[in-house]
Amino acid sequence: MSAITDRSGFRVLFRRRSRVVPLDLVVGRMVGAGLLAWMGWIHLHLWSAGYEHLHDVGPLFVLNFVAAVAVSLAVLGAPLRWLGLSAAAGVLVAAGTLGALAISTNIGLFGFKEYLADNFVHLSIWVESAAVVVLAAVASRAGVVVRKAVPGSGTR
Repeated sequence: MSAITDRSGFRVLFRRRSRVVPLDLVVGRMVGAGLLAWMGWIHLHLWSAGYEHLHDVGPLFVLNFVAAVAVSLAVLGAPLRWLGLSAAAGVLVAAGTLGALAISTNIGLFGFKEYLADNFVHLSIWVESAAVVVLAAVASRAGVVVRKAVPGSGTR
C-alpha cells in the first residue's frame, strides 16, 4: 500500500469512507497505546515482584495496570471522532500515574515512600512522560482532523 497525500499536504495511510486518516495520527495512536501498555506492564511487574504485599499500594498497581490496558485499547480502537477523547483519557491516566510517583518519591503516598534508586523508577518516569506528550499531541491532532472533516465546524 503506497502512502498518499491529503489536501493539506500530510501523508496518509488509510482512506475510510472518503475520510483521510493522516499518517502522523495513525503512528501517534500506535505509539501512545504502546506507551500506555508498557506503563501498565511496569506496574503489573512491580506488583508481582513484591508490591502485592503492600496493603494500600499493592491494589493500586493492579488498578493502574487495568486502567492502562483499557485506555490503550480505547486509543487503538476508537473511531476517529472519539480518538481525541480516548487520547485525553490516556493523558490523564499517564499524568496521574506520574503525579502519584512524584508524590511517592518526595513525601510518600499511603505510608509508602519510593526512592529514585528503586527498580523501574527512572523507566516509569520516561515512559509516563512520553505517553503524556504523545497522547496530548494525538488528542490535539485528532481534534483538528475531526473539525476539518465536519462541514461548517472550522473557523472562518
